[in-house]
Amino acid sequence: MSQPPSPELIVACEAFSLGDAKPALPLVADQVRWRIVNDRLITGKAEFAAFCEELLEQGLPQLTKSRVALSDGLVVIEGRTADGDMHFCDLFDLADGRIVGITSYVICQLPDAAGADDVTPSTEPSA
Repeated sequence: MSQPPSPELIVACEAFSLGDAKPALPLVADQVRWRIVNDRLITGKAEFAAFCEELLEQGLPQLTKSRVALSDGLVVIEGRTADGDMHFCDLFDLADGRIVGITSYVICQLPDAAGADDVTPSTEPSA
């Protein structure tokens, strides 16, 4: 059975989700798999580190975390850009004190959907 994530792993996952991969790199498994849904699959620690460096060189938007969820063997970080134009959710799979997998969902807001995430879903049945 998996154990709850250590404080060190939680901090590393949070930092990674906010654009700072340095705390996560020592905790990433050699055979890590990072799936960015509808974009790419990154396999192995070397490819992971290279892609993180590439992203850093491109410059990252200001990201904020809105929610963290923890479970045995799993850390989930949800957040968005400061301007709200992009939302993300990173799921970190953990085993033996290492990050063995990441699944990243990234959603870019359409220009005509401004403020759509501020709308509370209706509990009324539709007609």
